[in-house]
Amino acid sequence: MNNHTNSSTNGTRQFLQPFGITPKQFSILGILADRAPESLSIQEVRDSLADKMSDASRLIDRLEKKGLLNKFPSDFDRRSNRVRITEKGEKLLKRINNGQDSLRQLISD
Repeated sequence: MNNHTNSSTNGTRQFLQPFGITPKQFSILGILADRAPESLSIQEVRDSLADKMSDASRLIDRLEKKGLLNKFPSDFDRRSNRVRITEKGEKLLKRINNGQDSLRQLISD
C-alpha cells in the first residue's frame, strides 16, 4: 500500500470515528442502502466489497448489534442469512454524507 492510499484510509477512519463505524462497515451500509428495500445474502455483500478477503460476517454482526442492519434467515435457504439496512442505518449514512458534503465545502472554499 502506498503512502497516499494509507493516509486516505487513515483519513476516512478518522472521519468515521465519531459516527462509531469503520470504513468497511461504512461500505457495507452503502451497499445495503443502494439496494434498499431489498435484502442481500452475506455472500452478495462480500462479493460487493472491494476487499474480498474481509470478514463480512463479523462486520455484519457488529452492525446488527448497533441496530444499523437486520439479519434474518433466507426464505429460500435456511442455512443462509440475509441482511437489510435499518432506518437507523439509513439515518446514520445520511448524517455521514452530510458531513462529507460539509467537509468538501470547507476544503473548496
